[in-house]
Amino acid sequence: MSNVYPVMKLNPNDDVVVARFPVSAGTVLANENIKVQSDIPEGHKISLRDIPVGQAVKRYGQIIGFASEPIKAGDHIHTHNLSMGDFSRDYAFGEDTIELPKAEKNRYLYGHQTGRRSRSNPKLYRYSDLGKLQCHSRPGN
Repeated sequence: MSNVYPVMKLNPNDDVVVARFPVSAGTVLANENIKVQSDIPEGHKISLRDIPVGQAVKRYGQIIGFASEPIKAGDHIHTHNLSMGDFSRDYAFGEDTIELPKAEKNRYLYGHQTGRRSRSNPKLYRYSDLGKLQCHSRPGN
């Protein structure tokens, strides 16, 4: 795992990073310029900055809770130091969407060999401009 960076940041506005695999206490996260304070299980959150009691904590760019005790940079964030609280919510949908560039050409994927001398699926799949896989019948099958 030494070639894989141990954490990922899901949104530039996040107060946390997420451990991609277990991270040991004392590990220095160079990109974030912090030192991990305790062992962090895979999938758990690590604070990027000091967070005072009552301050909102963001993941995915959204509030996931509020600090129930002071949190230092590099601390494990979980139910022991994160609580729910009241705040106003904006239920706007799709406001952060971005327009993707149009595909230069269509890409196709044919059914695969099953070992029984036949294709498992005599259909043609096309990746649409929306990133969806669309199914089309293959001519001649």
